[in-house]
Amino acid sequence: MGPSIVQLGHLFVLFVVNSLTVFALFILLVRSLYSLIFNMTTIESWEIERHETLVRRARVLGGHLDGPGGIKVRIKKHEFPYDIGIWTNIKEGMGGSANVRSPSRSYRNCLMPHVDLQLVLATGSHP
Repeated sequence: MGPSIVQLGHLFVLFVVNSLTVFALFILLVRSLYSLIFNMTTIESWEIERHETLVRRARVLGGHLDGPGGIKVRIKKHEFPYDIGIWTNIKEGMGGSANVRSPSRSYRNCLMPHVDLQLVLATGSHP
């Protein structure tokens, strides 16, 4: 007349495994899109958060933090030079082209040995 208890149990297990897999893939997609849009790896985002925390602490303590050996270390805001804008970040992450119809064509130059790696810096910054 209908599915047996074993089949219903198997269907439930498949549903749970499928739901967990879809959730994990969704988290991976969101993190990948975030990294692509902001052109920032996870480690870089941790370093920026760490720097912002140090700046916030230093602002409360008069601009200085205690360093090793009791030395006062001046902490000031640092602007990271690789923030070049969302659209440019997406183009750079996709191989330097905004070709939406065929993004694989963007990687043709990556296979050529004579192409040099060039980093795009934000306007007004220097390495």
